[in-house]
Amino acid sequence: MRNAPFERSLRRWANIWLVIVLLLAAWLGIRLSRGDAFETDLLSLLPPSSREPLVAESLRQFVKLSSDRLVFLVTDPSDFEAKEAAVHLADRLRASGFFSEIRDRFDGDYQAEIDRFFFPHRYALYGEARERSLVAPDAVAHKTQNIAEIRSAPLSGSHAAHLDDDPLLYYPDI
Repeated sequence: MRNAPFERSLRRWANIWLVIVLLLAAWLGIRLSRGDAFETDLLSLLPPSSREPLVAESLRQFVKLSSDRLVFLVTDPSDFEAKEAAVHLADRLRASGFFSEIRDRFDGDYQAEIDRFFFPHRYALYGEARERSLVAPDAVAHKTQNIAEIRSAPLSGSHAAHLDDDPLLYYPDI
């Protein structure tokens, strides 16, 4: 005693779902075959009138420079165990052959490492507000004030290192 109308209805719904799933799979395959199918830029969520071109470009450059990097954070209540685990992880990653460079510790000062990464791209990191301040009518007064502060105040080591390339010390304000 089979319920023929129920089985036909069930088969019809199963076929409809199969068609829907196949259409969605085909659509996804077409989207993925075109390359970057998904927009992952946070600025793309903003309306076009609210996007700053300089900020968008600096973010694109930053992503381009840092997108091929992985960061692994290793922790343990014991500092010694955490360091041992980090060294072990770095050794395993080197042995895997999948990575072209493994940096398992900072060479020297943490601030110097950050500066080495960001300082070459400081002009791309300036926002529209910084750009306006450089050409504003009171820009000369602002620059004079910066020069006075630089000459009268002792500089930290990280700021002093940038004086040749950034004499008005705009980089620390980014």
